[in-house]
Amino acid sequence: MYVWGCSKTNARGKLIEDILLKHNLSLLNDGSYTYLHPATGSSSATDLSIAIPSLYLDFSWQVISDQHGSDHFPIGIHSYTTAPPVTNGTRTLAKANWTTFSAKASSDLGRNYPNDLEDSIEHFTDILTNIANSTIPKSKPRSKKRDPVWFNDECMNSICSRRKATRKVKTSTTPANTENLRIIRTKARRTVKSTKRKSWQSFVSKINSRTSIKKVWTMVRKITGKPSASPIRHLKINNVEVSDFPDSANTIAQTFSNNSSSENCSSKLQSFHRQAENQQLKFKCSNNENYNNLFSLDELTDAISKSNDTAIGPDDVHHQMFKHLPNDALLTLYSTFLITSGLRENSLQAGVLIQLYQFLNPVKIHLPF
Repeated sequence: MYVWGCSKTNARGKLIEDILLKHNLSLLNDGSYTYLHPATGSSSATDLSIAIPSLYLDFSWQVISDQHGSDHFPIGIHSYTTAPPVTNGTRTLAKANWTTFSAKASSDLGRNYPNDLEDSIEHFTDILTNIANSTIPKSKPRSKKRDPVWFNDECMNSICSRRKATRKVKTSTTPANTENLRIIRTKARRTVKSTKRKSWQSFVSKINSRTSIKKVWTMVRKITGKPSASPIRHLKINNVEVSDFPDSANTIAQTFSNNSSSENCSSKLQSFHRQAENQQLKFKCSNNENYNNLFSLDELTDAISKSNDTAIGPDDVHHQMFKHLPNDALLTLYSTFLITSGLRENSLQAGVLIQLYQFLNPVKIHLPF
C-alpha cells in the first residue's frame, strides 16, 4: 500500500488499512522499504509497526541499513520518554554551622592528620567533604524538565500565582483565600489553553504543500511537551564518520596540529624558523627573582582570602570551606601541597605556586611576575 511505502496496492493491503482506520490505530512506518527480494532485487515495505494513538508520539521508528544476513531490514524503535536529568543539590551556605565546621576541621584535619598518605590531596578532600556534609545543608535535588515550545513568561507567571494562592489556602483556609484560589486557578487554566491554541495556530498557518511530514510531527511533539530524539553528533573526515569521543578528540587535535604545522608556512618563513632555532640562547639567572622566593603559609592564606566564590568543581568543595578552616587545618593543607609536590619547603619553586593559585582561584591569578 502507498500508505506505508509500497509502490502498488492489493486486497490484503486494503484490508490492513481498513483495520487501522476502524480501530483508530497509528502506523509508525515512515515509508522506508523493509524487505529486499534476494532474487529480483526489488524492494517493498512488508513489515509494519502499529501502535495506539496515545503512544504514537512516544517512539521513533527507523530502518537499520545492515540486514545481518536476512532479506528483511531490522527495524529500530526507540522511546522518546527518558527520565529528566536530576541536578545535585547545592550547599546552602547561609544556613551553614561554621562554628561546628571549624571545630571538626581542627579535630580531623589538625595536628593528628597523617603525613604519610599515598594520595594526601584526595584524603584531605574526602575528610573536608564529610565535614561539610554534616555542617552545611544542601538543597533538594531537582529534575530538569523541558518546557513545551508554547510555554512562555505569561504561563509561568500564572502558574506561579496559582502555586502561591494554593500555599496561602494551606496556611489559612478562609473563604476569601479559597475564592481567590478558584479565580486564579481558572485564569491559569485559561492562559495555558489560550497559549497552546495560539502556538498551534501560528505553526499551522505556516504549513504548505512543501512542509515535510517529519517537521509537522516534530512540532506536534514539542507542543505536547514530548522531547525529540537528540541527533547523533559526529565528525566526518574524508567521508569517514567519527563518532567515539576519544577518536573525535584525537581527530580534532590532529587537524589543529596539521593546520599549525610549519609545513604550511612559506619557504621564507621556514628558513627564518630554522635560523632562529639554531641560535644559542643566553640566559643568566641568579635565582633571586620574586617567583623563586620560598613559598610560605602566609601566601597560602593570602591566596585563600583573595579567592572568589566561583562555581564548585566535581569534588563539591566550596571556596568558603577554605576560608573557614582553622589555623592548624590550614597548616595541614600547606604541608599537603608540599608533600604532593615531592619537594621540601626550601625548594618549592614557582611551578607549585602557580598550581596552587590556579587551584584556589582559577579565574584570576595574581603573581609577582
